Amino acid sequence: MNAGKFSDVFKLSLSAIAVASLWVPAGHAQAQTTTWSFCANENERCNFTGTRTVRYGANTTFATRTLTGGTQCSNAVFGDPLPGARKRCDLASSTTPTPTPTPTPTPTPTPTPTPTPTPTPTPGGTQVRLEWSEFINANGGADYEALLRGIQAMRANANSSDPQSWSYWTNVHLNYCPHSIAYFFAWHRGYLVEFEKQLRIASGHPTLVLPYWDYYRNPTMPTAFTDSSSPLYAPGRANSNVSPALSLEPFSNTYTDFQRGTPNSYEAAFEVRPHNAIHNIVGGAMADLQSPADPIFWLHHANIDRLWAAWVAAGNGRTMPVSTSTYWDGSFSYTTTLTMPRRETYNTTGLSYTYNDLTLPSSLPPSAMRTIRKPGVVKVQAGNGRNGSVLQRPAAETFTPAAARQINAGRRSLGGARNLQFNDTSTSVRIALQPQDSQALQAVIGNTSASPFGRTPAGSQYSSAQVVLENLQVTAAGKNGGYYYEVYVNLPASIDRQTAQRRYFVGSFGAFEISGLLRHGGNATLTFPATHILAEIPAQSMNEVTVSIVRVSGRNSPRGTVVTAGEARLELTANGN
Repeated sequence: MNAGKFSDVFKLSLSAIAVASLWVPAGHAQAQTTTWSFCANENERCNFTGTRTVRYGANTTFATRTLTGGTQCSNAVFGDPLPGARKRCDLASSTTPTPTPTPTPTPTPTPTPTPTPTPTPTPGGTQVRLEWSEFINANGGADYEALLRGIQAMRANANSSDPQSWSYWTNVHLNYCPHSIAYFFAWHRGYLVEFEKQLRIASGHPTLVLPYWDYYRNPTMPTAFTDSSSPLYAPGRANSNVSPALSLEPFSNTYTDFQRGTPNSYEAAFEVRPHNAIHNIVGGAMADLQSPADPIFWLHHANIDRLWAAWVAAGNGRTMPVSTSTYWDGSFSYTTTLTMPRRETYNTTGLSYTYNDLTLPSSLPPSAMRTIRKPGVVKVQAGNGRNGSVLQRPAAETFTPAAARQINAGRRSLGGARNLQFNDTSTSVRIALQPQDSQALQAVIGNTSASPFGRTPAGSQYSSAQVVLENLQVTAAGKNGGYYYEVYVNLPASIDRQTAQRRYFVGSFGAFEISGLLRHGGNATLTFPATHILAEIPAQSMNEVTVSIVRVSGRNSPRGTVVTAGEARLELTANGN
């Protein structure tokens, strides 16, 4: 889902460059002098801890900024003080010469200075991101006031080419964010770090750190975000309570591999729920790739980043590619000139921050409720993660059938339905398999015999099964979100919800996923791997497959048709197809 790069939006005017000035104390004949030490070349990263003065340029022409926790040495951060020249970054270290005595002036009273906000450090200059309820009271409320001040200033800045404007960072996400592909966690980690640097400048608080919203403890959005007079408010949200989006499944001991491409990938499971589901339930701007326009986005993603760090800290067989693995080679792009080496996002301490709490959720909040709508029945079911709630398979509806067919040399449809409309009820699609399709499916999930359709031209038989939703569209009624749909394969008539999510769940979708696909052009098609689910079906029962689409609604959610699909089908696919 990475879009093509664009450049004009991100050209930084020199008027936006913050140039540090040197203070000359009264009574001194000589000013403070500054020595400089090389840090990095242009388009490399200048690493340091704490807050330092950095200059960027060449020869005698430099732009100077005061920054915290390292910086990218690039035009995107400093502007271009010397076009066409190869530039570098230097770090300042100041020394003060022995002053020349001057007559002592008559003292004049001076006002008591405003105290400088005290950061929340740990040894080594590492900053600590706090949970919202602690953050608002930290340092006597100075951090909270700085956050409001910084966000207000950034939202008031109408220059979308300026990194200290709100729209600049919304555009970065819209054009560069990876979703449903590798590096979802890591790209967003760097994104938060780069945004945080600009927030510090805009707020005038050099050690300000983003807080996080722990919705597993309190699923209701902090009141400051729902106050229409606050800089944290965003109009158009559908819901402020995200209980229906929460799941404990990604934190189980099943998900021990980090990267995608494995049935037990933490990154893949977590992105579906809670990440995508929260975007969908909150709705408004959050139900679109322009979601950073809503200030709650930044607390949501700070919590996501925290839960990645907590998953690593939990151990118990959880593994991530080691820092020297080629998985971390290369760089992330945030603009055409702002990049970050992937390896720097391996952990938080390398980026000079951590979290005050690195424990994984073990239960859902007591107030967590999940509304499941089925034809003729609306059930509100407790989801406290302890006693489990019951999920009933939705009734199968009559749809226009989609016949089994060969899609291309490496893909075969086993059948499905056309022209589906998804509304505020749940539904099921029953797919009757032809004998040869049933045999082919058994060959894939059991690898017991060759496919009756023969091998692909590459010499490979079908290797996996997947549910496909093709040509998805969001209606005008559904664009604002407030809902999403869970997709299950061969769901029993009645089953405990947690067991259903562990054994029959293949994915979910809503306005957030579909709008993201459509924004980058082309046909909005979602595929859900189903081989591991279908492998549990006894061979003698492999004559029919049922795909259930279960509606999950927030407390405020739209009625009527919100999503349409050109086709829903079960596919066999060969590697690379």
